[in-house]
Amino acid sequence: MESVINSINGTVGNFGLFPVYLVVVNVVTFILFAIDYAITRIKDDEDTGLFHGTIMTLFAVAGGAGGMLLALALFTRLHICKANAGWWFSALFLTVLWTVSVLCWAGIIDLRLGLNLSPTGTGALILTIYFAVMNVLTFFLFFIDKRHAERGERRISVAMLMGMAFMGGAAGGYVAMRAFNHKTHVWYFSIGLPAFFLMHLCLVLVMHSADLI
Repeated sequence: MESVINSINGTVGNFGLFPVYLVVVNVVTFILFAIDYAITRIKDDEDTGLFHGTIMTLFAVAGGAGGMLLALALFTRLHICKANAGWWFSALFLTVLWTVSVLCWAGIIDLRLGLNLSPTGTGALILTIYFAVMNVLTFFLFFIDKRHAERGERRISVAMLMGMAFMGGAAGGYVAMRAFNHKTHVWYFSIGLPAFFLMHLCLVLVMHSADLI
């Protein structure tokens, strides 16, 4: 037992308390979401859970985004709908931010933001084409969904719209949302798409500082 304690103390001494904190907060967040999900299933009421949704999200903000994302993936079986789209947006966005933060903290990514923010080379060209294609596609998906909504036809799923925005089409989706007055009152779109755009911008800056583009 003493050797185990010494081993743990040695590990903490080498890496500090930050990794231990992240492990604990993610485990706690996962357990809380598991309990919350069980309560909603027992009571058959999506609005009756362990805590208010804002409180649950604060655990993800505090570092438990990975635990939140894992819980969502397991308990919803990767199903994204209107009832849980807000959870998915928060989990994905915060998981990416925390992952980048941890990689910077660990020295895996050397963040050096200089004045030269003009990426060049093949990597930058590929990334530019990728974002251009994703934004054009996302723009037209929002446009098509708006037309289908007006005609009462089959809609494009929330998962598809949010997924395309998350994967790089946030700017195109936001422009379409404003141009066609579509999804503007749905908070996880009106807040989520600008948040995804900022996330993409941060990722590009991180990749540039790490000499990846």
